[in-house]
Order: sequence, then structure tokens, then C-alpha cells
Amino acid sequence: EKEDYQMVEITFMLPKIGMEKAFEDAVKDHNTKFHKEAPYKANLDYILTGEETGWYVWIMAPCTFTDLDKRPNSDAHRAHWDKNISPLVAEYGRTEYWRFNNELSHATGKNSPKLETIWMFDIKDGDYYRFKALMEKVKKAHEKKGDEFSIYNNLFSQGNGRQIAMVWPHKNWADLDIEDGGIKNTFEEIY
Repeated sequence: EKEDYQMVEITFMLPKIGMEKAFEDAVKDHNTKFHKEAPYKANLDYILTGEETGWYVWIMAPCTFTDLDKRPNSDAHRAHWDKNISPLVAEYGRTEYWRFNNELSHATGKNSPKLETIWMFDIKDGDYYRFKALMEKVKKAHEKKGDEFSIYNNLFSQGNGRQIAMVWPHKNWADLDIEDGGIKNTFEEIY
């Protein structure tokens, strides 16, 4: 039986130096023309920290693999990308597919955060059950506190430390001044 789920397709891109604004504008125009509605709705995020600082991530979501089979792949779509975006790209990085883990997440999907903190994990073979047990507790703490918290599973894990993604949304930079997001006290109150 086919299971209902949400997936995110992400593609890393590094624009040419000095072309960042033109790249952002071109991707925004492309998304407006071809990616306005789910399941092909897309946006562009900028990476602020880590190894890929300065890169962008083009994100299409929520979708499924079945949706990808039906993706509008018209000549106009390809031509628009090739003419307006590709000339501004210095390098294309990896493309990944991440499945939202509803069982371990507390996310309403109502908010569109300004910032997100994303932690990446590679779970040791045979230890997923331990990770799952811990995340079930973390989820309960977030539910009690009323905070959003998401887990995504990489659908094509390559042993590169990117098997699981934990995502915390933030309204602003000041949220990052609160150590552990303030969840520690709620977690300890429960456990």
C-alpha cells in the first residue's frame, strides 16, 4: 500500500562571484513562472555557516517520487533555466532527497522561518533504534514547550555524515542567543 509522505528535493548551487544578486533574481523569476504551487513549489535558501557558506540551496517541496515522474519538464522550463540561471552558476553541487519524519517531528508547517539551524547526523549501523528513542523524548519536550522541531531522513544516504537532518526554525538571530533553544529545562522536567 502506498504510504503518504512529504519529501524535499534540494540542489546546491554556487553562483559566480559578483553575480549573486542576478542569480537570486533569476531563480526567483524561474520559481514564479514554473514552481508556484505544490508539489513543485520551490524556493531558494542561502547557506550562512559551515563548509558550504556562500552556496545556495534550491528547494522543491513538498513532493513525492511519484510527483517527480509527473514533473513539468517542458522545453520552455528547461530553456528558461538554461538561458537565465545556468550562465550565472559557477558550480552545481549535489542533489539530495529528504523525507520528512512525521513520527519524530513536531512541526505545524504554519510558519515560514527567517532562519533555520540544521544539524546533520550519520547514525551508526544498528543504532537507529537508540536515536529514535531519544528523538521521541525530544519531540515530547518540544510539544510541551510548543516549539517546532523537524527530523528528515536522507533517502539516498551516502555515508557522508548526512543521513539525518534535525531542523529548528528561528524568527530572528536573537533566537540563537538562547542556549539549546530553551528546551533543556522542559526536557528535564519531563524526564
